[in-house]
Amino acid sequence: MPLLQVVEDDQISSKKYLAVDEEELAKMIKENQELKRKLAARGMWTLTTATSYVEGHNNTWVVNNILNVPRFHKFLQDTVVSYPPPGKKGYLFHP
Repeated sequence: MPLLQVVEDDQISSKKYLAVDEEELAKMIKENQELKRKLAARGMWTLTTATSYVEGHNNTWVVNNILNVPRFHKFLQDTVVSYPPPGKKGYLFHP
């Protein structure tokens, strides 16, 4: 996929945009929806689902103030939270 340079407000955007054809986008969306369906069927929550139960806070706050705090990490890892491998994203929660 080629990287596109985008101009926003007469300035080159620092965001990175990828060109994806419609078929590839549809495939990616379908795969994402299927993964979410499978996780829901297994009773696993994604970070966004879990964060929705923490009133007034977003995903970043939950990661920084709960998931990445060493004293909580020891308790949560492999009992409540499946932490992603180093360099990856994708926390999974056991409700």
